[in-house]
Amino acid sequence: MNELYFSCLGCKEYIEAAYKWGLSKLVNNGPLQDYSVVDVNAVFETEPFWDVPDTPQHKWIQELLPHIRAFLTKHAGHRISYCDRTKIENEEEYGGLDWIDFSPNPMITPRHLVEILGIRDWQEVHQLVAQKKLKLWWWLDDSYTPHPEWLAYCNMAREVFFQYAQKHSKPNNRMDR
Repeated sequence: MNELYFSCLGCKEYIEAAYKWGLSKLVNNGPLQDYSVVDVNAVFETEPFWDVPDTPQHKWIQELLPHIRAFLTKHAGHRISYCDRTKIENEEEYGGLDWIDFSPNPMITPRHLVEILGIRDWQEVHQLVAQKKLKLWWWLDDSYTPHPEWLAYCNMAREVFFQYAQKHSKPNNRMDR
């Protein structure tokens, strides 16, 4: 089973949806279907999803739920989908590299580097990876020869980074437009 997310299709942003907890409370016994458009009010009204036991094994869910609530509130008027990450990766032009993960432990994409971390220089990305201050799942490691498809994906990540860096380095560019 893949990790499940709430994803805003217009903003290209997503957040994890509490994995099996979300699946059991929102899909198996609740108002959602896999890969469906989300009725935010129905999620907010699904009390079993928000009523998490106060146990050590559920602590991570308790910590995640305020982030989910904030995400759903922010995107309530948008088209939100409930899906796994592979759906985003397989259906999007850039394989999800131009999306932002707002989960507490996000998968960092090139867009995340630019818009969240404020990085505009590819050399800075190299330095942070070399210093082990940044771990990128899409980064091309020089220690091996990658499969041609992976090399193309890594090159696409670099292309997405440059697109967003250029977009956000223009004078008077405001991110709230």
